Amino acid sequence: MLLLLAASLGAGIGLEAVSRGRYLGLAVVIVVVAVLIAFGSLDQHVRAVAAALRADGLAGGRRRIADIVGRDPETLDAAAVCRAAIESLAENASDGVTAPALWFLFGGLPG
Repeated sequence: MLLLLAASLGAGIGLEAVSRGRYLGLAVVIVVVAVLIAFGSLDQHVRAVAAALRADGLAGGRRRIADIVGRDPETLDAAAVCRAAIESLAENASDGVTAPALWFLFGGLPG
């Protein structure tokens, strides 16, 4: 784990050093940050759960929620399927969007 952390920190420092003061460098930093921040796929999965609940009822919602959560979907009622989808969206938004953006603001690419 420390090796991965050191490699990530080194790559961030290296990219920032190479890109500093150059327009192309700024573009590289923007692309790297955009790639590292996970935006849309979880949103699409949560929307699919909602659509399946509307179209196919509880059985459809259970089938789709199984794609994004580790709990047994057969034990979930409709409200629990909705809660599980929202909890997954919130947790992954924190891990995949909020935290990386915050660390980028405080530490640049090495953050």
